[in-house]
Amino acid sequence: MLYYPQLETGTVCQYPLTRSNSRRTIANALADGSDLRVADFGAASIRWDLNYSQLTTCELSGIQGLFDAASGSWQTFTFLDPADNLLTWSEDPSKPGWERDPLLTLGSGLTDPFGGTGGVSITNTGQVAQELQQPVAGPSWFQYCLSVYVRSSQATTIDLYSLKGSERIERQKAVGSMWSRLVHPFRMTTKEDGLSAGIRLEAGQSVVVFGFQLEAQSGAGGYKKTRDHGGVYDKARFDQDTLQSRATGINQHSCAVKIVSNVAG
Repeated sequence: MLYYPQLETGTVCQYPLTRSNSRRTIANALADGSDLRVADFGAASIRWDLNYSQLTTCELSGIQGLFDAASGSWQTFTFLDPADNLLTWSEDPSKPGWERDPLLTLGSGLTDPFGGTGGVSITNTGQVAQELQQPVAGPSWFQYCLSVYVRSSQATTIDLYSLKGSERIERQKAVGSMWSRLVHPFRMTTKEDGLSAGIRLEAGQSVVVFGFQLEAQSGAGGYKKTRDHGGVYDKARFDQDTLQSRATGINQHSCAVKIVSNVAG
């Protein structure tokens, strides 16, 4: 599978970047003079304009290598949106896409850290540890950061983890009565497609959570709410026929990359 590469810094892009969304409405003029308008959801697309400077030769080779492997704009690849949350349903772990062990119970409508009612209680009613996770269709070896807001009625700890096959990276985090954002940066050594990230509660534990987020970078950015689509685009393609670069110094290069994808992919 083809993936748009990360830079040596563990990020996908350099800022500033430009991201634009396009929507189309079909209009039909009827005989009585009225208009019938329908949204054309299949034509919705998203575009990224990435401008790089001071790329190392290795970083430029990674982008050029993908461009060659994809035959320019012909073939698709997976692009992890650097300006979005890679998880779906970031505020509702009861939705499809989330995998929940059977002894975890959920409650909704609780106060969240921003004054809304997006908080979700998670309680382990069993006698053994239980986990909540979401699989993501990204490369397991990339740099990622999982984050989530958590509070509890009494001081406790929970584990944030990442998982692929037999490789598991886990960090224990303290939780108090006030909202705090727990952060789990990780990079796995497994070279496979896909990974999972989530939280683990011990027997009898109960916490309130809000805003699960996974990003393809080393730290947590501003929270971005998602619904049925996250920032993973598996049918992205280059929106250019040539990839031009310029050497600006020793082991330094600049180039501009244009990527487009339909919103559903």
